[in-house]
This record gives sequence, C-alpha cells and structure tokens, in this order.
Amino acid sequence: RWPGRLERLVHEGRTILLDVGHNPAGAWSLRASLAAEPTLRTLIFGCLDDKPVEELAHILFPLFERVLLMQVPSPRTASGARLLASAQSTGANATLQPDLASAMVALGNEDAVITGSVYLVGEARSRLIAEGWTSDAR
Repeated sequence: RWPGRLERLVHEGRTILLDVGHNPAGAWSLRASLAAEPTLRTLIFGCLDDKPVEELAHILFPLFERVLLMQVPSPRTASGARLLASAQSTGANATLQPDLASAMVALGNEDAVITGSVYLVGEARSRLIAEGWTSDAR
C-alpha cells in the first residue's frame, strides 16, 4: 500500500478517496476503481501545468456530479483558467476554489475523491490526518 494511492480515509461516517492519478494511466486506474464507489460523486482536482490537464479531465470529470477545481501549492500549478476550460470541455459542473481549505468547505459533508497532483494529495492527506481522519485498509 502506498499512502495517497487509492487510499480511503474515513471520519464520522464520511469517506474521502485520495489518489495521485496525475497522468492518464493513473487516471484510468482511478476511473476503474470508482466503479465500486457509488457514493463518491464529488471530485476535488488540481494538477501541475506540465500534465495533460485536458486528457485527465476527459477521463475523470464525467464521472462526477460536481468538480471542485483548485490550483495546487506549487509554482508549477496549472492555471485556474486552464482547469476551468478543461472542465467546460467535458460539460462538468465545475467551480474554481481558491485553495484546499475553501474546497473542503465547499465539499460540506459529502464523500469525495481528491486527485490530480502529488502536491494536492499530500496537502489533503496531511490536513485530513491532522483532523482525525484514518486510513481504511479495505
């Protein structure tokens, strides 16, 4: 098991699936895994600018009812405009959030998937573990 790779975190009846699917092969792997995850209808996504943002969007975004986009904590982040354009090209219901804290507030009490960048998943994992979320090794 690798932290952040198809890692399920649970807390008070909620689930967040973390996955560092930052390339098309990883995104396809995540997509295949989501077939067994019907409650995960919201995606938090951000990635670096040197990644195939548009391809990742087409692989993943149509699976979700809502996509919360954010720039990752790196100077190499994909721009908000590029993220939004990629989401629009898929027809996704997407909004741009200023940061992970804002995305988590917008998430509310929903279950979710967080993916797209090692930087994003690392930040989310650290934050969630500090808040009492635990890894659920199914």
